[in-house]
Amino acid sequence: MRRYFQSVGSFLGQLGSHYKEIGAIAPSSRFLAREMVWNLRQSRGPLHILEAGPGTGVVTVAIAKAMLPEDRLDIVEINPRFVEVLRERIATEPVFAPHRDRIRVIHSGLEAVPGAASHDAIISGLPLNGFPTALVRSLLAAYDRLLRPGGTLTYFEYIAVRHLQRPLANRVQRRRLHKLNKLFQERIRTRQFRRRAILANLPPAWVRHLRRP
Repeated sequence: MRRYFQSVGSFLGQLGSHYKEIGAIAPSSRFLAREMVWNLRQSRGPLHILEAGPGTGVVTVAIAKAMLPEDRLDIVEINPRFVEVLRERIATEPVFAPHRDRIRVIHSGLEAVPGAASHDAIISGLPLNGFPTALVRSLLAAYDRLLRPGGTLTYFEYIAVRHLQRPLANRVQRRRLHKLNKLFQERIRTRQFRRRAILANLPPAWVRHLRRP
């Protein structure tokens, strides 16, 4: 419980000055975290996993609980305070102990991470709906570059977020939302194999599972 409140405190401490890159009003719930790692809890072989935008590590803990002894995990976080929190949690919390030598925390934006077809699964907490279109395109390209063919991408988005934003948006913002909707819907239509609504989250969210062709 103490760890939980420390994580919430770190999250809230960064929220005011880094809201656009955090893109959330509260840490992810354990219910959302459990669905984010659904793919890891299926019968499978060893995986090279990448978590993008972990924040203070709610989903990271769920990943660690689902990891097999041969799995590797790369955690990519751009916020320096969250990087400190994650490194401390991984070094001290028992849930990470069996896997510490196979977990890396990378202080970077996802689009700057090197490699090609290097990961079997990406679990992303990046708030794509709040980013400029050009950055979203760059991040989607990074997902595709880093995922092996047949690899899976899991991410969440708040339910109806783009539809709720549209009436309050100006012309430039509406154009951005329209472009984002086209980008996401094409991928969802051709790649999505599972979707779940998580109502026990603030705000409620869709968790989407996509497979790279």
